[in-house]
Amino acid sequence: MVCLASVGKPTYRSARSSAAAVRDALERAAEFLLACQFPSGAINDRIPDPLGALTAGRPSRRLHFRLRGGADIWHTTSAIAALGRAGRSNPAAERFVRSKLSDTGELSYWSAYPSLCIETCSAAYQALPSERARLREAIVRHALPGGRWSTSLAPATDGYDAYLAGPSVTAWALGTLDRKHHGLAKAGRGYLATTLGEEGLWRAHPAFYATAFYPAHLAIRYLPSKPLRDAVVAATLRQQTERGGWAFSVGGKPSALPTALALSTLLAGGARTTGAVRAVKRGTGWLLANQTRTGAFSLSPAPAVLFYAGDVYATCVAAMALAGVGEFL
Repeated sequence: MVCLASVGKPTYRSARSSAAAVRDALERAAEFLLACQFPSGAINDRIPDPLGALTAGRPSRRLHFRLRGGADIWHTTSAIAALGRAGRSNPAAERFVRSKLSDTGELSYWSAYPSLCIETCSAAYQALPSERARLREAIVRHALPGGRWSTSLAPATDGYDAYLAGPSVTAWALGTLDRKHHGLAKAGRGYLATTLGEEGLWRAHPAFYATAFYPAHLAIRYLPSKPLRDAVVAATLRQQTERGGWAFSVGGKPSALPTALALSTLLAGGARTTGAVRAVKRGTGWLLANQTRTGAFSLSPAPAVLFYAGDVYATCVAAMALAGVGEFL
C-alpha cells in the first residue's frame, strides 16, 4: 500500500463536535494511516514518483528528507499509538519499530540517521508495552542534570554528542518513569516549571514543531501546581482563533497540527470550565471541518521549517486528540 500525495479537500464544512462525528473522523483517519503503510511495515509520507520529483527541478530539503525515508521510525511509532486509540492494532508496524530497537533499548528518529532519540523512545514506551523495561532503562541512562533530557544523541568519535534539550523532551521522558525514579521526576517537574514563560506557555521552537502547544500538550500534566496548569490552559484559550482552530503563531491561519495539540493541552489540563468546554467543542468542530476526503489532516498551512513533518504526522496527532475529545464528550 502507498500513501497518495494528494490528500483531497476538506469534506466536513459544517461539522459538529458530536461523539458520532468524532468517532467517524477517527475511523477515517485510521484508514488514511493504513493506506500509508509501506511493505516494510513503516507508516510514513511517500513520494509517488521519486525519480520524476528529482528530475522535475532542484530538489528541496523536504524532498531529500522524504526520499531518504523521512521520520519513518517516529511517524510509525506515532501511527501505532493513533491506531491504538481507534481500537486497531498493526503487527507489521510494531515489527518495524522493534526491528529498529537496539540491544540497549535505543531508538532513532529515522532509519537514515542512526542515533538515540529520547522522544521516539518515550513514544515507543507508550505504543509498545512489551518493550517498556528496555526503553525506560535507556531513557533513565541518558538523563541530564537539572531534570533535562536532550532530544537526540548523535554518534561521535568520542562517544555520544548530546544536543538540544527542551521541555517537550523532558515531558516525554517523565511519562516513562516509575516510583523508583522519584528524584528524576521531581527534577523534571521543576525544570518544566522554571522554563514556563510568563504568558503561560513554553517557547515554540522549530525543532519541536514550531508551536508552543507541542511542549504544552505533554508538559501541562507534570507541572507541580494547579495555578501553573491553569495558566497554561488560559494561555491556550487566548490563542484560539475566531474560526475555532489554532495557528502555528499568533495571528496566523489555523492549522490541524497546532489545533490538535492545543485540544490535547486543554484536555490534559482538565478543561471543565464553561469557557474551556466551549473552546474544545469549537476546536473539534474546526478539526472535523478540515479533515480531507482521504481521512487525512493536512499539515498545511505550516512554516517552511517543518520539512521533517507531513500529513501522516499531522493525522496521527489529530487522531489522538479526537480520541481524547471522544472520551471528553
